[in-house]
Amino acid sequence: MMLRAVAMLSFAAAACLAAPASATAPGFVDGRCSVTAIPDPRPDAPDTTHLAVVSGGPVFQSGTLTCVIQVGGLGRYSDPDSAAASATGTNGVTVLAPTPVTYVWPLFYSVYVCDEFTDAGGTTYVFDNDDYRWEPAAGNSTAECFDVDEPDGPLVDPDWRWIDQVVCPVFGLLDPVDVPGVLTVDSDGDLTVLDDDLWLCPPYES
Repeated sequence: MMLRAVAMLSFAAAACLAAPASATAPGFVDGRCSVTAIPDPRPDAPDTTHLAVVSGGPVFQSGTLTCVIQVGGLGRYSDPDSAAASATGTNGVTVLAPTPVTYVWPLFYSVYVCDEFTDAGGTTYVFDNDDYRWEPAAGNSTAECFDVDEPDGPLVDPDWRWIDQVVCPVFGLLDPVDVPGVLTVDSDGDLTVLDDDLWLCPPYES
């Protein structure tokens, strides 16, 4: 337990760039899922129990975004889910606010993060890590989730700032966007959704 408690697991697939699979699939500026997890610190908790906060988006269309944690299996969307959180947007923006979940992570098991979005018309898309794009979920049982144990998976430094080198210039291209109370993007790439700072870029405020 001590070895596992020393390191905080911060794995994120947020705001990765992805080519759209169709006109209504999430696209290249749409945010994805992120998860921050630690071993359960409660004295009576099993060593394998983890506490996590799941968040995702923004996806710039109405629909339902679901962020999934899978433990074990092959890292396919068809594998059983260990924990999940979802949110529905109806005003052209879908955001999953930070949501607490718990899951069991046995030693030596792989952990995966899966992204799923259902648009307003009822079509569901999944992000395939192998093809690195959103694809229709129908008949797509082999789409791959992110393996947090892989070097290019969503296991990153806790402050995630290396991702800003890729994400912030893309968000900055959207400037000026200013819909008070809904969506704001400035030239630095700072992204505010529903009055919450969803992504902050350098220079960081102290």
